[in-house]
Amino acid sequence: MRVNITEEQKQKLREYGVEILHPSSMSLPTECWLEPPCSLKYAQFHHSLSLGAFSYQVRGFCFAANIGRYTSIGEDVQIGRQNHPTTWLSTNPFQYRSSKLFNVGYNFEDSELYHQYVSHLVGKVPAIQVKITNIGNDVWIGHGALCSCWCYHR
Repeated sequence: MRVNITEEQKQKLREYGVEILHPSSMSLPTECWLEPPCSLKYAQFHHSLSLGAFSYQVRGFCFAANIGRYTSIGEDVQIGRQNHPTTWLSTNPFQYRSSKLFNVGYNFEDSELYHQYVSHLVGKVPAIQVKITNIGNDVWIGHGALCSCWCYHR
């Protein structure tokens, strides 16, 4: 689940020690713990987040992460991107997505088959177990880095 953050809420968070620099509306995961002072700057946060005091992520993507205090995360950093399943028939998500993989029309060969296909596994078997990425205290992660899911960075 996600919570949309309004401009008024951004201002309130700022008053309580959380900086958000997104110029437009943004959302945060409902499972979110922020220890002020800290900054979300322009980054996107999904699934869950724990962010310690004096820590920030400039820009990029963060999924299911615990980030300690005094941690500096640069621009375009990818944290916690989850893996595709490797024990299934294919690593492609067509097997477990509840929606179509591509938003396309009908003017291609076998388009009817594509639009009719519904996975029978959706909701029955988890494709992956979410893995939390843990980043310790006083860590610097530079521009363009990829921090794999479930890793511990210190």
